[in-house]
Amino acid sequence: MKNKGYTVSSDALDKKMRNMRSTYIKILDNNKTKVATGRGRIAWEYFDRFEEVFARDKSVKPVNVVASSQPPKTPIVITENGSSPQSTPTHASSVQACTPQLSSKWKRLDVFRKKQLEIEAKKVEEIKNIRIQMETFNEIQKKKLDLFEKYLNSPPNSQT
Repeated sequence: MKNKGYTVSSDALDKKMRNMRSTYIKILDNNKTKVATGRGRIAWEYFDRFEEVFARDKSVKPVNVVASSQPPKTPIVITENGSSPQSTPTHASSVQACTPQLSSKWKRLDVFRKKQLEIEAKKVEEIKNIRIQMETFNEIQKKKLDLFEKYLNSPPNSQT
């Protein structure tokens, strides 16, 4: 690019490419939802070029993956007398696989909350200590001021 007379930093080029990529993704997502009518579709002169560049990029066009953290539903079997007996889940292993992740999340959250509460308790204690120190300081200053006023209000001949 220097041969053509352009002086651009690599940071500026990186930022430009990231912005153009995000514009491409935004237009791609918008145009996917407007397929039926075509109304509201966005046209961009560089869209075809970016389509060629990012056609196989998984960060732009992710592979469809279906996952759920919910346990599978159990089928309900209705007998002739109208009662519905309990049935076991068909995929018990997937239910067990979800619970350790959730429990570890909750444990980490609980530990984090306990730490936050400890920090808050320490802050409150420090604020109390500061308040006590300020009250003591104010009392001392008040005594000094009273003594100074006594000194100023005393008759001039009694001053030494």
